[in-house]
Amino acid sequence: LSFYYGANGADNLSAPFGNSKIISMQVLELDRADEDALGIKLGYDFGSLGVDKLSAYLFYARFDTPDSGNNASPDATEIDFDLQYDLGGWFELCSIRLRHAIINQDEDVGGEDFTDSRVYLLYKF
Repeated sequence: LSFYYGANGADNLSAPFGNSKIISMQVLELDRADEDALGIKLGYDFGSLGVDKLSAYLFYARFDTPDSGNNASPDATEIDFDLQYDLGGWFELCSIRLRHAIINQDEDVGGEDFTDSRVYLLYKF
């Protein structure tokens, strides 16, 4: 279980190489000017239940920005679901990861609600 909090000043954050954000989710991240964010993440490794290579997490965050002025932008929430399985045998360097995000944004300030689903096939070399 992890808790996150972050706040930005009057300028947007820019990290052209790598990721230096306090909260970085599947779609949203704490990078807008005058933005405050709170997050909670619950992860679990299913090894204790006999499924050694399966893990999952649920991640929720709320991003708040000003409603008016130069830095006004849509407030947003995101819920991420993540399921990962590390393969074995001949494919021990491979894993599969399923991700789904639900994003809700204030529509009165130009935001929109949408979902984002992804499948990752990973090979470690």
